[in-house]
Amino acid sequence: MLHMGLGKTMSPTAIHPTSLASLKRHAKSIGRELGIAHHEALDEAARRAGFKDLRDAQEHLAKPAVPFEHSAFLTAYWEERTDLLDESTKIGCGRLTLQLPLRMPLGELVSEVSLENTPYLRGFILEASDHLETRLDCCSEDDAYTALGRAARALLFMAGTGLAGEPSIERELRAPFLSDHCSYWYDPETKEPVTLSEPYSNYISDSDRDSLKWSDLHLAETSWKGIYSPGRAHPLIFSRSEDLIQRLEQQLSAMVESYKWVKPGIDTGSYAAQFYSPGRRASGIERTPRPMPSPLGVVRNGSLPYGSRTGGEASLWRPAEPMPLAFHMQIGPILYALTYSQDEHPAKKLAYEAWSDLSQWVCHEYLPSEDLNIDTISVYEGPLLLHYDDNQQRLSALSKVIELLDSGYRDCSPKREILKTLGRAEALLRKQLS
Repeated sequence: MLHMGLGKTMSPTAIHPTSLASLKRHAKSIGRELGIAHHEALDEAARRAGFKDLRDAQEHLAKPAVPFEHSAFLTAYWEERTDLLDESTKIGCGRLTLQLPLRMPLGELVSEVSLENTPYLRGFILEASDHLETRLDCCSEDDAYTALGRAARALLFMAGTGLAGEPSIERELRAPFLSDHCSYWYDPETKEPVTLSEPYSNYISDSDRDSLKWSDLHLAETSWKGIYSPGRAHPLIFSRSEDLIQRLEQQLSAMVESYKWVKPGIDTGSYAAQFYSPGRRASGIERTPRPMPSPLGVVRNGSLPYGSRTGGEASLWRPAEPMPLAFHMQIGPILYALTYSQDEHPAKKLAYEAWSDLSQWVCHEYLPSEDLNIDTISVYEGPLLLHYDDNQQRLSALSKVIELLDSGYRDCSPKREILKTLGRAEALLRKQLS
């Protein structure tokens, strides 16, 4: 069971009343068990339920609870290896899916676009209306539990406060002290940025307090346990708005109470078995298989896979037969000059795409050896040896690259794609010259 960091540590005799009537029934049993008066048993029952005393229990249990009408499902796949780059060293693999009770639909908290800006959710995709899934495999089952726990706590934090991930790096507030494991948020209502720092130390010195004043920041301190590592890290929330800080303190205190008894469900499954959430089933649309790396060394239509060996990411492809190294050594300085020259020109971005691919291809085609009297990494890495004064010179240089690639590689999809990219760059230069 994931520890969500929202409840209190309970004794072995902890009770979970859902109403005052339920609390009174427990008190009768406790009174008989301990041989104490009924009013003392009521206080004891309240304490076992996590409240301060009977009055505290009456205050909270008398409030009508907003029901947890919705669930969010969070899935992580994991594969553990002794060598991350060697699939033959696999120790184990699996899938974890967490069911998180919510008072609102998942779609009111995140969208496919906003996930990129949301702390602890950036590695997830919105697989269905009620289902978030890690895009890439985690490196172990423990890492999968950690990723799901942080994602779930981030969702609860958003649901409880109304905060969203801060989309602008320029607007991020820097914590004036104890800056560690920081995440950056903003309040859609006031448009104020908020920083959550979660250091392992919770000691705030007098000089730290003074720095709040001259930095014009305010600090929220609550019983909430945070997102990063509840029980080990200590959440500190900073904002320029004192009103917002006061609101967050109230909201987080209320959230701690309302989620006190909520226990997310966890399902362990086979690595190969994709999870179908209720939202996915209701849509009637089948899931697409997860992208996976292709087997190394298997030639497909004149191409070989390379790149990431992590589940959730498809392989990149390169020509199976290498281009002569002499051709690479001619192309490298040209593309480097077109890409990294300080002069702006319309083909720069497309030249970079081709340069990036070829700089990887040459390293796979020509592995380091004593016979190879050159460092293949340096072929495309500079220094800047060439300079083109105008677009006509750039066009001539680009045409030479296309000619070398066309004659240097046999026909295959990666070759056609890179020629298409450079063809577009060539067209942009011609348009500029016309």
